Amino acid sequence: MSTEQPKWKLVVQLGDVNPIDYGGYFVYEDETGVYEPEAELLDSAETDDGTWIVHRFSLDRCKMVESFLVPHKYNASWPHPANRYDEWFNRDLDQVSVHCGIPVETLRAQLCAESAIERAQAYRAIGEHHGFENLDSDPLTFTDRAEVEARYANPKRPWSYEVIVGNIGTIYDGHDETEARRIYAVYLAQSQANYGRAAGESVTLMQNGEPLQEYQSTGETE
Repeated sequence: MSTEQPKWKLVVQLGDVNPIDYGGYFVYEDETGVYEPEAELLDSAETDDGTWIVHRFSLDRCKMVESFLVPHKYNASWPHPANRYDEWFNRDLDQVSVHCGIPVETLRAQLCAESAIERAQAYRAIGEHHGFENLDSDPLTFTDRAEVEARYANPKRPWSYEVIVGNIGTIYDGHDETEARRIYAVYLAQSQANYGRAAGESVTLMQNGEPLQEYQSTGETE
């Protein structure tokens, strides 16, 4: 019985706008639906004759069972997660949180999220703390820039960003990621503090039409 081969589709590029020169982080989904989404981290060469390194790894979805972070398909018929199924990075997630400046609750929520983009952000934080060789011990290496350019020939369009705030609508629409993230942070703080027109509103940062960061309000205001 043959296994259907994956058909990878680029979902988003979360790295620099010039990934070949400054590093890229690509998120792919399998159009057949058989395989988990995967991420590919491209480390740019430091010199013209340097080496590009590509780590590729699965963005496996997790869920919480008691205090354990386990595979999403885990069910009660399996042995207790403490015996086998707790994810290897769960015990050190507090250290990842400190290293990357992301609350540990946010990391756990991202790892359990349905969105591959959210999971990609958590896995990147884990790789930055533990080393990406722990996510992919056999990375690809390239010394020919032409080969790297050929591999990433498709995602060359300019990245567009939007910040959308609940009932207010689109606050920012442009190509400046730094400015988009700044505005997102401003309105996120206002929403969480129940301040001004953004009080209690949902706030979303979009990249090329896909949610990059999202805060869903409870709808409650003081």
